[in-house]
Amino acid sequence: MDRINELEKLLKTFLEEYTEEVYKDNDSEISTELIYDDERNHYQLMRIGWGKSHFHYSCLFHFQIKNDKIWVLNNNTEELIGDELVEKGIKKEEIVFAFHNPAVRQFTEFAVG
Repeated sequence: MDRINELEKLLKTFLEEYTEEVYKDNDSEISTELIYDDERNHYQLMRIGWGKSHFHYSCLFHFQIKNDKIWVLNNNTEELIGDELVEKGIKKEEIVFAFHNPAVRQFTEFAVG
């Protein structure tokens, strides 16, 4: 199995475990949606639906695999996502925080691009 396939599998496992842990007892009208696009290497966790009086549409996580690295495009949680991914077997040099300004990435322990 090449590294891209390993990264895909690790991301899917992370998203599925996160969903199960955080939303397992969720009985609201808001659904949790895992969206995988293996062809374009995008992986998302969404929350969609009606809650009380308004419609919820939020992306909790959005990842893309690009240039043999995981690009964290969005993290709308309090999770220290880099540490969580490292615990799943992803190397720090394989994780890029795309939402950080490129000039700032060099000051993290993770990849710059």
